[in-house]
Amino acid sequence: MRKLVRIVPISIGMLILLMAMSPALASSTGPTVKILGDNSVKINQKVVSSYHFGPGTIHVRPGGMVTFDNTGRCSVPFDCTHTISIVDDSQLPVDAAQVFACLFDFPGTVCAPISDAHFPHGPGGPVNPAVNVTGQPSGFRGANSFLINHGQTLDIIITAPTGTSIHYLCAIHPWMQGAIVVGQDTTNTE
Repeated sequence: MRKLVRIVPISIGMLILLMAMSPALASSTGPTVKILGDNSVKINQKVVSSYHFGPGTIHVRPGGMVTFDNTGRCSVPFDCTHTISIVDDSQLPVDAAQVFACLFDFPGTVCAPISDAHFPHGPGGPVNPAVNVTGQPSGFRGANSFLINHGQTLDIIITAPTGTSIHYLCAIHPWMQGAIVVGQDTTNTE
């Protein structure tokens, strides 16, 4: 009986410690945005990317946490890294020409300074996982743009006040766009 009295508190303590250290087991304090989709190709016909943030629009309270989940399917490993970058809604690409200009980091697009900040030495060089891109809005604690690799989840604290709409995109795949409405309602919408 004495062994049981010692084992139970130790087991409970270990479980609490494990939950605190493991994001997969610990409960989130806010909504989750999943990075969904994949790439496919039909040679001489089309390339299709169905990457997107789901849901596309979420609601969160000021100071709340949003979890971004990049653990879904990934058939092209080098193409499963994404950015979560706050931009002014007027800078979001809205048509194919703007998406491709952003995709190729043409000067004057919102994607060029974001890519330069995360990849200062170009592709294959060292990366900066969290950056404050000059001239872009704020609303996340710690940075206004984050990299998330495949297999990762990322918890971001929302610092924007009630009444703010945070618009974000992936600067690597600029058709991936989402919005966070900061207020009292925590319902998620698509």
